Amino acid sequence: MIGRRIRLLTPADVAGLAGVCDCSLDPTAPWVRVAQQCFGFCGLAAGGPATGEGGHPEAWLLVAPARALPAGHPLSRCSRTPDAVAVVGLHHPEPDRPDLSRHLVQALASRVVGHASCVEAMASTGGDDCRTPRRDLLEACGFTVEDSSPPLSDDTVRMRLDLQATVYDRALRVVRNVFGRSWVPVPPPEPSRREHAGV
Repeated sequence: MIGRRIRLLTPADVAGLAGVCDCSLDPTAPWVRVAQQCFGFCGLAAGGPATGEGGHPEAWLLVAPARALPAGHPLSRCSRTPDAVAVVGLHHPEPDRPDLSRHLVQALASRVVGHASCVEAMASTGGDDCRTPRRDLLEACGFTVEDSSPPLSDDTVRMRLDLQATVYDRALRVVRNVFGRSWVPVPPPEPSRREHAGV
């Protein structure tokens, strides 16, 4: 999975995803235009042929500024962080295998960190509408439940991926995911007396 190519989606690509995704995929929709203006892309895709080659990618993540969500999107009915990046839709053919979605989320975070405080999404504990991805899938991608936001229904919950963590914390999480949760960083060696003396 790590070798899968992640590519950015433009408004032209969005048109090619219509009929596969539950999202509003009109390439002329305001959220698409605003996302392109703010981020330089309106989503990310992984695996499969490029949409221009007559096929669909295996998975994709569509995003927009929180202030520019499509009308009627589940996340638009609750409070949002002003500078958040909002998940418009996450399409994943195998929700029980989150690797592909995790790579998409990591690629998104690397591009918007420093420009947004978080990524927000509305998750479902029931079905798998791409506008409300499964809660366990988002948790596997690093999202946590936003307790301050009441659920819109019994099977939806607002979730958040905090981008304010330090670079060290993010790197440590990646290393522990690779080497196991028991891994702890080795502290740097104490400076020698010669270094203290400036020799």
